[in-house]
Amino acid sequence: MPSMSDLQDRHTLLESNDDSASVPARTSKRSQNQTHPPDAELFRPTQRPPVSILTVCDDGKRSGETLRLRDNVFQIGRTEGDLCLSHDELISSRHVSITREFVDNQHRLKIADLQSRNGLFFKIVKSRLEDQVEVIIGAGKYRFELPPGVPSQASPPEITSGGTVSLESATDVQAPAWVELLPGGKTSTTLLVEPEYWIGRGKTCRIRRENDAFASRKHALLLRSESGRWSIKNNKSVNGVWLRMPQATLAPGQHCEFRIGEQLFHLKFGA
Repeated sequence: MPSMSDLQDRHTLLESNDDSASVPARTSKRSQNQTHPPDAELFRPTQRPPVSILTVCDDGKRSGETLRLRDNVFQIGRTEGDLCLSHDELISSRHVSITREFVDNQHRLKIADLQSRNGLFFKIVKSRLEDQVEVIIGAGKYRFELPPGVPSQASPPEITSGGTVSLESATDVQAPAWVELLPGGKTSTTLLVEPEYWIGRGKTCRIRRENDAFASRKHALLLRSESGRWSIKNNKSVNGVWLRMPQATLAPGQHCEFRIGEQLFHLKFGA
């Protein structure tokens, strides 16, 4: 049986805003009129692996401190590692590692959770939802739960057209649950009995984050496929959708965004 990590890698599309790629180059009038292509490409290494560029984002910004990673392993934690973030108590002593590997004659970069308490989250475009996976939207954290004994791919429950479930029968409905994880160990549960649910600050959202300044009006969409599988999709929100994953890998030229505690990072494998 494939692990949750394998399933998420196969059915998850990471999202990243690469600011450096979006900045237009300044050109002179002379260069604009030049029609001849460059005589040669700028040199880049072909024998050694590319350098990884890690940006530790400043609060409320997409830019920040830039680090170039040349060692095979780079670790981040609150008190241990190559980068220590002692001011964030949500970060474990040793939280995440960035490891350069050589697999099948190709370099790759692996970002992995070091069994931290609060997990490693990646910014995604869309992803299939597996049982017990956690998602951050705005300032809220959620967990997707399947009923006991029900596989990830299951037929949708038979519910009356209104979608309202009485308190007496709620425990009998074999429907997935979208559970908000609140402070103090409390939870707020929504049974997923309709084919789709919008999450956001707007009044039309079935799962509403009314007073969350970090949530967009229509932030994300929960969607059930014809086969009964659930997925989540970011709706071009300002702050994105973050999925808890044990690890992710990048090929040369790829980049991603991840977060531990309340610290956001941008990572690019090669220029």
